[in-house]
Amino acid sequence: MTTDGFMQDARARLAAGDLAGAAELLRAAAGAWHEIGDAAEEARCLRLAAALARHAGHRDEAVTLAGRAVDAAPGAATYREAGAAALAAGDPAAAVCDFAAALDAAGPEATLERGYASALLAAGRPDDALAAFRRAAAGSADPALSLVDGVAELQSAGQVELAERLADELADRLATEVDTGSHEAAARLALLAAARALDRKDPVAARMHAERARTEALAGRSATGYLAAAVALAALADALGDRAGAYAALAVGWATLRDLVGADGARAAFQPHLLALRERWGTAAFAGVKAAYEARVPRP
Repeated sequence: MTTDGFMQDARARLAAGDLAGAAELLRAAAGAWHEIGDAAEEARCLRLAAALARHAGHRDEAVTLAGRAVDAAPGAATYREAGAAALAAGDPAAAVCDFAAALDAAGPEATLERGYASALLAAGRPDDALAAFRRAAAGSADPALSLVDGVAELQSAGQVELAERLADELADRLATEVDTGSHEAAARLALLAAARALDRKDPVAARMHAERARTEALAGRSATGYLAAAVALAALADALGDRAGAYAALAVGWATLRDLVGADGARAAFQPHLLALRERWGTAAFAGVKAAYEARVPRP
């Protein structure tokens, strides 16, 4: 089979959801390119095969394939995949080296800095990771959202103090920006603050931050942001035993989102969460809360 044939069949396997079959065909294509003597194409196929193996959860195989890609054609793209494979395989030290090599080869690049930051964080170098997150944002098409991602990653890694420092820096910056993107970033930032408040056992502050997230998401007409905030408010109310508040957060959210994305989109977004409440509370209790809400707020 020709290299084009291998690639065409690999795309077909991928479209069918057969990651292992697609990876096998990419390895075969890499072998064919090796025989031809085209190291760049060989490396590209190995890199793609490594990415598929990584996404399929075959971490050791991904590391091996990415290493072969680097051997075939060292460069930013192959080092980046080697770093991602090493990070997924639980070897952050190797990932740091690979992402550093990718940056050396390509120069400053937002996606590489983000990967480098993740590797540094996993390697126990949070201050260096913070600096890398800042560099990634500086080179990003949307610096504010990039910094939000950095806050989220630091927070997820337990680096709460650094996460709050970066969040405060971003909040100061967003206070001077008024556009759709800034509202989306502010909404996501507020949800992260709500999560930190919950970790501190401060549900009042968590609710305040979640309400801010809902307001910002609506101002930015962000359907996903609004949904996340409404669901967070419902979960907070439910955890505090406020079933009326939990139902209201979702019911109001459904009605509001209908204006943003239409009836079908709003139903698809909110119905599963209301059904989850019914499952958790029981059908009779849910019906009682729903009836009480509709008695107070009749449908238009």
